[in-house]
Amino acid sequence: MITVQGVGASLSPALGGWIAQWIGYPPTFVLLGALGLVSVALWVGFAFEMKKY
Repeated sequence: MITVQGVGASLSPALGGWIAQWIGYPPTFVLLGALGLVSVALWVGFAFEMKKY
């Protein structure tokens, strides 16, 4: 789990910079923010699902 978090943390600045050069900063901010919201929604959804067991 920690390895996956570390890989994500180390790749996100490079990915964010690449996307920002490609489409600009405002769309990059919205895109990466949306990915964060999707991640939280999945986490909450699976947390409720796991409580059933």
